[in-house]
Amino acid sequence: MSNNRLHTIFVFLVTATICGCGCNGDDPPKPPYPEGLVAVNGDLYKGEMGSAALDKPLVFAVADNSGAYVPDQWIHFSLMIGDGVISADSLKTGSDGKATLAYTFSGSHGHAKIRAIARNLDTTYVYLRANTLIPGDHGQGQYVLLDDTYGDVVDFNGEPVALDTFPAAGIAVANYEATLGVVVVIYDTDENGIIEPTSPVYGVLVVDSVFPQPPDSSTKSARYEGATKDSIKIGSSYWADINPVHGEYDSLKFVDDPVLPALVLYYGSLHLEFWCHPSDTTVYQISIFEKFDVSLYESPPVREAIDSVLGIVGRGLRGPDALSRQ
Repeated sequence: MSNNRLHTIFVFLVTATICGCGCNGDDPPKPPYPEGLVAVNGDLYKGEMGSAALDKPLVFAVADNSGAYVPDQWIHFSLMIGDGVISADSLKTGSDGKATLAYTFSGSHGHAKIRAIARNLDTTYVYLRANTLIPGDHGQGQYVLLDDTYGDVVDFNGEPVALDTFPAAGIAVANYEATLGVVVVIYDTDENGIIEPTSPVYGVLVVDSVFPQPPDSSTKSARYEGATKDSIKIGSSYWADINPVHGEYDSLKFVDDPVLPALVLYYGSLHLEFWCHPSDTTVYQISIFEKFDVSLYESPPVREAIDSVLGIVGRGLRGPDALSRQ
């Protein structure tokens, strides 16, 4: 066979090989490569003070371009907000491509923010809340921070059973009593009866199961089981529990309600109220508020109207017609 003939065959074979690999216009598939950092169980977690137990595991993974988790990847952690303890500064993903972190609410803060970093790749954040009561400005009631918005409340607790608005008082009441024993008071800063995700929180009320849901119903509220760092909670008493911690109340009023009378103890510097049974001073409602911010309103609402609505809320009377029940 001549050299020219051999050359022609060689060129033909090389051309056919190249076309067979790429002449159809499709790029060859890329091999898997790390693409992003994932908080496997979402970015919101619920816990308890003094504990590392969470409602779901705090698991992170590095995902590749197909969504599969990649083993042997380092993830680095730092505590951005909070005074608890994270279990590790760095973790390597295991054979399943996951790394599990722990956080202990060992300090005085009932919330935390953790940053996770896969270096030169991605960063993500997770948010943790403990079920606790922390009175005072920037405090906390249940999983709700007094610095939260209504959108934050819904993120942690879901949609309320009811959202009752009181435009004349400039507030709304997000009702979680039947399920959680919790009521969240929201600023209605436009005084128009419309609550937005950005509407700020004013206060949190936690209650015992003495309240009917709705009024005159046999269905009662859930009993709230959280507590302060000093173990003050629903069922505590003034003399045995509250006075040794907070001292003498700033003001006292008696609510002469035929169904559920109350001694209401108010601690001004903490914006904190205890609603107690008059017979033995045991607590059946705890109200935690931020300092009232009148600057949020274009036309300041009448404070007496707010107090009136909250007094009705405190007696377990709900609904937009509550003011007519006085």
